[in-house]
Amino acid sequence: MHVHIVLVDCGCSLDPWSLWAVADAATIQTHRDFGRPPPSGYGAVASVRVASDPTNIYAHEWVLAYVPGPGPGPVEAIGYHDRTSSGQPLIRVFPALEDPAMRGVVETHEIIEALADPWLEKVVRDPFGRLVAFEPADPVEASWYPIETRHGFVPVTNFVTPAYYQPRHCPDVPYDALGLIRYPGEVLPGGYITVLTPEGRWQRMGTGALRPYRAADAGFGRSYRRARWHPAPGQHASPC
Repeated sequence: MHVHIVLVDCGCSLDPWSLWAVADAATIQTHRDFGRPPPSGYGAVASVRVASDPTNIYAHEWVLAYVPGPGPGPVEAIGYHDRTSSGQPLIRVFPALEDPAMRGVVETHEIIEALADPWLEKVVRDPFGRLVAFEPADPVEASWYPIETRHGFVPVTNFVTPAYYQPRHCPDVPYDALGLIRYPGEVLPGGYITVLTPEGRWQRMGTGALRPYRAADAGFGRSYRRARWHPAPGQHASPC
């Protein structure tokens, strides 16, 4: 799968050069690391660019919108991925809550998870027999690595490989991109997994807090959120 993603500044007055650096880093990471063939990667890549303004969006593009203010939900969200009312993947990031020096980690976290599960419908059974949301960056969300771009070095998120979920089918494959996880199903400090309980509720397990957002304790399904914005075929529209 190869998708096109556009970064859109929705009134946050961000430095365009910093956004281009993020766009370049995300493109490199998905093509070089995340997009490697399974089981080392997920075979999905993205080409990422920066919109000149909120109307500079094409109908086929997934949108990552930088939005002022905190995110929704029981905790302040730094970022989350969702779907529009037409089913198009949509990412929102709240840069006021980000560390500017770490710009790129939240964005790549949400980009690779949107690539892994564009329609918010995948679950996998982990080595402990639990049904978990298919969110490859969550178990390792506090860890990152730098990618060199033409605009300088950009921090990007770590992620677990398919071997994390299916170790018996992926011998000798690291469980995450940085090789930090020691055994399948481990959650690193600052990370978490979202487990489906027998009652059909999503429960977050781990120490991760603010970076991505999934309303795990609200009693909703994974795709309960819906954005009202979506472009008509062949038309530009604004997600802001």
